[in-house]
Amino acid sequence: MNFIRLSLREAEGKLRKGEVKVCLWGLGRVGLTVACLLADAGVNVLALDPNPKLGSLVASGETPYQEPGLEKLLRKALARKKLSNPLSLKKAASESRIIVSTVSARVSSAGSLDYAAIEKFCSEAGLGVNHGSLIVFTGTLTPGITEELAKPLLEERSGLKAGEDFGLAYSPIKASAGSVVADLTGKPLLLAGLDRRSFEKAEILFRFFAGGEIFKVNSIRAAEAAGLFQEISQDVNLALANEFVRFCSKAKVSFREAARALSKLSTLNLQPGIACGEKPALASKLLAGEGERLRVEAKLVKAARRVNEETLGYVVKNISRLMKEKGKPLSGARIILLGVSSRADVKEDRASPARLLAAALKRKGAKVKAWDPLYPLDEIRSLGYEPAVLWEALPKADCVIVTVGHQAFKKLKTRILSELSATGEGILFDCSEAGIFAGTSSEKVTVSGLGF
Repeated sequence: MNFIRLSLREAEGKLRKGEVKVCLWGLGRVGLTVACLLADAGVNVLALDPNPKLGSLVASGETPYQEPGLEKLLRKALARKKLSNPLSLKKAASESRIIVSTVSARVSSAGSLDYAAIEKFCSEAGLGVNHGSLIVFTGTLTPGITEELAKPLLEERSGLKAGEDFGLAYSPIKASAGSVVADLTGKPLLLAGLDRRSFEKAEILFRFFAGGEIFKVNSIRAAEAAGLFQEISQDVNLALANEFVRFCSKAKVSFREAARALSKLSTLNLQPGIACGEKPALASKLLAGEGERLRVEAKLVKAARRVNEETLGYVVKNISRLMKEKGKPLSGARIILLGVSSRADVKEDRASPARLLAAALKRKGAKVKAWDPLYPLDEIRSLGYEPAVLWEALPKADCVIVTVGHQAFKKLKTRILSELSATGEGILFDCSEAGIFAGTSSEKVTVSGLGF
């Protein structure tokens, strides 16, 4: 079957009837959700991941992500036999007429751009590409990677020519942890194809899960750039907030109050923090690395990344100062981190500010424990933290640091403050994005934080 040369009606019908299989590579939050949404619409999906254990876990009906609606979608897809986990990417690609890669470019520990994951996908999937297939990339890529790296590799491995023998498309699919299903089914998407047929067939596929508008981008390179810029804007906005925090501290201005006032006049939502998430930081590093290759210095992007990376030291310095004012050194201090998640009310620990804080404080000799209402104590331990039994640890703590704005912490504000340090020398430092303890006062506890 030459899928890219089918009429639009035929292509949609064969997908809906399960006659055209979709191979999906990369079962992260977004990838797994796309696979389940497609399966829910009747599409036969062959779902794989570079980590075989993750593929096996998904095939057993379990998901490692706490996403509203995702587990139900997964179990339904498996029960209807619309989603399966084949043994190899080559085999899955050969059985499919649409192949989707959700993996992104990376940055190595040395700081260089790393496209190994893309190359691995193209090398293995290329051996199974059929005449008339469609290949779609959705990860975070630098401009030109789809056409200048992936396309030649796929052509070499398959012996086919893109745009003539198989279709090629790209979409920077974005969704936030905790709302992935809602984002994919409700928000607009960008899509670009190598040619008209590639775009049209990719759009048909996307209509099986995307409820929002699909905007056509005239070139794949522009779509890659747009996806990168979207992520970077989050990193830059965080840096702007973090820099304003430092200015306001010296100018004796409440940043939080100024930011609230600004929100009445502007859509700009300034929230400081230690980390902005894995993808925005990755995108900034990718752009900076690509800029060096092109001899175009990404000055603002680099500066924003530097400001955000320095915010960790700024927080530790302020906590050390507050401890000194209490007559206590940071070394040996008993500190509790409230929250190990990277985002409020979402069970996701990648790029968590707590992980950065724990490492930095331990280097200073502090004794660090952590508590998060979303994680059992054994899970917290498995993540590398010493878990705290909160109500036992609070009266003995020298300092509590709020790292993420869980609703549970808002509800427990009064009790946390009353339990913290029975000696009346406790410190509460809130560096969560929302600053949930901002404006809170206590006779016994010193309340401070980013932008207070």
